[in-house]
Amino acid sequence: MVQHVPIKVLSLIPVHSDEKRGLVLNPINGKSALARTIEFARTIEKISGVEAHICIVSSDPAVIEACENESSILIPGRTKDDLREALEEGLLNAEDMLSIRFDYAFVLEPTNPFRPKTLAAEAFDLIHNSPNLDSAVCAECTHGRVWGGDNLVEPLNEQLSKNLNPPEFFFEMLGLLAVSRRHVIVSGHRVGNHVGLIVLDHKWRFIDLQDASSFKLAEVLAPHFTD
Repeated sequence: MVQHVPIKVLSLIPVHSDEKRGLVLNPINGKSALARTIEFARTIEKISGVEAHICIVSSDPAVIEACENESSILIPGRTKDDLREALEEGLLNAEDMLSIRFDYAFVLEPTNPFRPKTLAAEAFDLIHNSPNLDSAVCAECTHGRVWGGDNLVEPLNEQLSKNLNPPEFFFEMLGLLAVSRRHVIVSGHRVGNHVGLIVLDHKWRFIDLQDASSFKLAEVLAPHFTD
């Protein structure tokens, strides 16, 4: 009988030690954004053929305390302020703790508390079945004009598409979800050169916990964020 080696996947959940810490630890309709993100990461364990682990990238005592009752959570500590360096550090530390080598790393930022339940499986299927891809990230399609410019404000997407069939343009949602092959993270990057998009509705991007106002909005809208 042929034994299949499970694909090893790590979810990296970075938490900064600053004023946003309270935003991800305080309950939103009974459950914090951090707890919601951990709960989402556990859906990866249900993907067939996958061995999944979760790593909290933080050295903040309040964050560590909040995760103490969570089972099977790695908290190796964080010494790097830069996010990309911290993700690399977290991945390598997790590998040392478990004596394994991961194939893929998800990055899930808890400032985005709401995600479709099937998103992780969709992202994994996209990257695992596309050998040419380094990463898969969430994005939102925009159909309007994108304005910008230093001296003269103009619609940038129209300038890019002159004399061509108008292409679609997308806003990235990296905080919501990004999954990359191991070599991307350990080379100090968050996303590789070859990227696939998981296109989502705007509502999943709408709530991003950055201040008291966005937290209040999350409390009001929490009952409506179901997939």
